[in-house]
Amino acid sequence: MSKKLKTLGIFFIFTLILLLNTKNITASEEDLVNWLCTDESYSYRLVLGDDFEIKNAGHGGYDDLTWRSLDKIKIFAEIKNEEVETDNPENNILKNFVVEIAIFSPYKDGENIIDDMRFINEGGERIELGDLEYNEEKGGLFEFNVPLDMEPTPSDHRPNDTLWNGGFYVIAMKAHGQNIEGKEECIHYIADIEVKHNSYGDRIFQLEQKISELEDKNTELENKTSILEERTNSLQATVEKIMKFIEDLPRRFTK
Repeated sequence: MSKKLKTLGIFFIFTLILLLNTKNITASEEDLVNWLCTDESYSYRLVLGDDFEIKNAGHGGYDDLTWRSLDKIKIFAEIKNEEVETDNPENNILKNFVVEIAIFSPYKDGENIIDDMRFINEGGERIELGDLEYNEEKGGLFEFNVPLDMEPTPSDHRPNDTLWNGGFYVIAMKAHGQNIEGKEECIHYIADIEVKHNSYGDRIFQLEQKISELEDKNTELENKTSILEERTNSLQATVEKIMKFIEDLPRRFTK
């Protein structure tokens, strides 16, 4: 089976599970489902490019879908418009093409925690690619560090009442643009992410917390110092007025 057919098959399965069976979706899955492409916008002429990749460039010993705090994650989201050439190629161009990513947490009822990632690339979780013409591939590189306080995935990975998706995180990618009729065409991809414990990261996190506490105390001290300076200046101004008044006393009595 070709890579293109496999890709279409995977997306078709994701669409069936996550979009067509919305009646069985729990409240904790709602954010993910609402973030993905809708049934109406899903486009089968859009496919993942050959260079699409999720790469863990951080600590060794884990695969690309297993992360630890401080790991550097690189996601090259390449999309291809497979529309065939026609007599009017402008009809097959997708305008304002955008690719974006999200990460949904099992610990926060499926909340999107992408803002917690420490992005390196310009644009953060959203990259604008301009127009995507027929038979053209375009991509954007997302780079970010896994935050120090990202909670590890439970070792059993069993669904329960408190952890959504059996304890796994979900990374999602969505690419979309407008066709000649102004309607959105969209494609998405999702994968489970396992987060491992990182004792070194824990120590750095504790150190950062202490630094933050010291910075807060320093700010408090600066505020108190500022207030003291204001009071000192006010007192000095009062003293100067009194001294001037005393200096003027002899002239007042001689008049």
